Amino acid sequence: MVDTVVDFEGRQQVLGPRQVSRGTARYPEEMRSWYVEGRAVASFVVDTLGVVVPESAIITSESQPAFGNAVCSWLRKQARFEPFVVNGRKYTVRIANYPVDFTLTR
Repeated sequence: MVDTVVDFEGRQQVLGPRQVSRGTARYPEEMRSWYVEGRAVASFVVDTLGVVVPESAIITSESQPAFGNAVCSWLRKQARFEPFVVNGRKYTVRIANYPVDFTLTR
């Protein structure tokens, strides 16, 4: 069960859990070798410990399937967030429209 929803809608996050794990999704090697940049947008649930509920992670849009797969894998295995706390109480929240960009340094 989710207590509240935090929707990024392409804006910088003001309220809600902040990412505390280092890094982000791993750039898919095939996309890197082809010099392809892109984005994946995800929706997922963060529990009261700041852990992504693995079965909740879904990709709502992706420029290439490889980017969506990379984000899903990262969310399920490595991503950690600061728990969402209001007045000392921790909440389980759904994060909606969380963008992850894949860009190559030039």
